[in-house]
Amino acid sequence: MTKGQIGFDLDSSLAFYDHWRGATHIGEPIKPAVDLAKKYMDEGWEVIIFTARVAPEEGIDLIAQRKAIQEWTKRVFGKSLKVTCIKGREIVHYFDDRATGLQPNTGKLLSNPEIQPHPFPNGMPNG
Repeated sequence: MTKGQIGFDLDSSLAFYDHWRGATHIGEPIKPAVDLAKKYMDEGWEVIIFTARVAPEEGIDLIAQRKAIQEWTKRVFGKSLKVTCIKGREIVHYFDDRATGLQPNTGKLLSNPEIQPHPFPNGMPNG
């Protein structure tokens, strides 16, 4: 039994990302984030990959992307991690390069966000 799930975004959070290189390309591990995920795993948390890469979208090969992500997690973490794009009730926290935390039930920012333009203003390119 785990303490719960902690979600980690993939691109620019766990894996280096500078531009779209295709559905199955996943960048090199970002050591501090990977080490943090491993720390939580060692403490009994289930670490999952929470990524838009597996969100149903026309022209995206979801099977190939999911397989590439699972192979990447197996290489980096020694096992295949759960991959989802759905924020379920089991997720108690998640780490993402685009998210900004809000204090529960107040709407108060927990940090000062530096908002950047979307890397794909016209949507994600196909393959």
